[in-house]
Amino acid sequence: MRTIRSEDELRQRIAALAYGLYLNRGRAAGHDVDDWLEAERLVIEETRPRPAVESATLKRQGQAARAVRGGHPSART
Repeated sequence: MRTIRSEDELRQRIAALAYGLYLNRGRAAGHDVDDWLEAERLVIEETRPRPAVESATLKRQGQAARAVRGGHPSART
């Protein structure tokens, strides 16, 4: 989960994502509102707290992956 600390940071994050969407579309004009709304959705998704069950599952998956790699930091890919 990413934390946004201020309204200005929120606006900057949305703007950066919207610009990225614009670039990925090949700089096609006329989709600015769609890009902004999609960027807002993405920011909400990335900042939304995960339910405890989901967080616990992700933690277990991370532990399992470390065990498979031998648990050593240098074994990370």
